[in-house]
Amino acid sequence: MMDQGGRYGAGVSLLAVPTVGLVGAATALLFRDSTTLLDFAFGWIAPVLLLGVLAYTVAWTRDQPITGDDVLVLGLWFAGGAVLFGLAALATYYFQIVKGGVIVDYQFGLINWSIGGGAIGLLVGNYDVHQHLTRRKLDRARQQASILNRVLRHDIRNDLNVVFGYLDRIEAASTEEREALAVVRDRAEHLHDVSERARMIEEAIRTEQLTTVDVAAAVRSHVEGLESDHPDAEIDLTGPERACVRAIEGIVPALWEPLENAVVHSDRPSPRVDVEISRSDDRADGQVVITIADAGPGFPELEEVVFGDDAESQLGHSRGTGLWLLKMTVEESGGHTSVSDAGGDGTLVTVRLPAAANPAES
Repeated sequence: MMDQGGRYGAGVSLLAVPTVGLVGAATALLFRDSTTLLDFAFGWIAPVLLLGVLAYTVAWTRDQPITGDDVLVLGLWFAGGAVLFGLAALATYYFQIVKGGVIVDYQFGLINWSIGGGAIGLLVGNYDVHQHLTRRKLDRARQQASILNRVLRHDIRNDLNVVFGYLDRIEAASTEEREALAVVRDRAEHLHDVSERARMIEEAIRTEQLTTVDVAAAVRSHVEGLESDHPDAEIDLTGPERACVRAIEGIVPALWEPLENAVVHSDRPSPRVDVEISRSDDRADGQVVITIADAGPGFPELEEVVFGDDAESQLGHSRGTGLWLLKMTVEESGGHTSVSDAGGDGTLVTVRLPAAANPAES
């Protein structure tokens, strides 16, 4: 097995040796056979094209974290393209000879075919390496974000445990200032919720594997939990018993966010929420649609906060954070989320996800 240095050297050799050989051979043929300046200029089209692609490759990779593997990939694509097009030229000449044709200056054609194939192969190699670099950068960013997220959540949890402990002692020992203590406890619980949302966001970013999820069962479970926590809430759920989608596993906790928002942010003594799940039978469409409409005060700027260009700087609002988690998870699953007014007071959240076959249909 070659180390990175060996792969780098092999890649450079695969780029340099064929280039020198092909361009040198083309130049020699041009000086030997060209009779006019036009012939000479025309014969240099392919070599100049190849040298231009090589210059472009050197220019964009110079400031990139290129490894020996990347250089080897570039060399293999270049050499592979040159060999493939050269073989295609030979096959073409052989076919013409078999049919009784006359080949004029086959060397010039073979060399230029090989040069053109090398240039095309190198362009494809540039794209391939660029994709590898992008994936590596994303992987590093995810790893760094995951580490930072875990450290911050660890510190937040530890500090909140201390805060809750002292709050319990103060509330048990004193009957005064209970309103102020309630505010402190509410803020501490909010920080705890933010920490949990950060964990779910991290999992949504890290998890890319799609699986089959029954969102009807997930939504039904969330609704039962909300009805238990908020007995005064009126939640009307309509839809099929099963509605399976292809999504990442994080879609289940993410769907809790708009449902909880609809209940918690209502300004009515008895919050009312209408939840509808529909499944398209048209396989060309293949979507499961979940709509959540509340009758609360509405949030006119919500769509801009979550889906606008300045979404990141607007995530201080807890409702926006939850819906941003929903949006990101749905997009990772190949779906779409939209937020709008519910035809008056309230907000309408619509989630569209790619449908999957229900177990009974398999």
